[in-house]
Amino acid sequence: MSNSHIVDDDALIAELPDLRIEVSHSEDMVILEQCGSSGNEADRIAIHRWQVRMLAEQFGLLPARTQARATVETLARRLLKLRERIDHLGEHLHVHVEDQYSLQYAIATCEIADEFIADLDVLTGGTVTAPKRASEVPQ
Repeated sequence: MSNSHIVDDDALIAELPDLRIEVSHSEDMVILEQCGSSGNEADRIAIHRWQVRMLAEQFGLLPARTQARATVETLARRLLKLRERIDHLGEHLHVHVEDQYSLQYAIATCEIADEFIADLDVLTGGTVTAPKRASEVPQ
């Protein structure tokens, strides 16, 4: 493979004209100002923060919002199912095992699982639930 296709990002960035970026918090706007070649004139543009997000998505710097939401929902379902199984295992151990170390370990693991899902309702709007096993789905 040839090295002619390798891009030196640092060299490319060093050659870019000076760009000043100002964030206007009161208006959710980003102001870009680039000095002209003579240094006297400046080009200035204001764009909304959502347009910055759209540009970042377009250039692959951020995942598209629809893809990010789908990923969050998938991970949320998996975490909820994992927590459900950890709780079930903890209940089983509590009934059938007398070893205090194992019981304490199971309780601690349940607490960790609870922490993993603590903010899922906020992230998903409360729309995600743990998937059911085939034997639990009503026929």
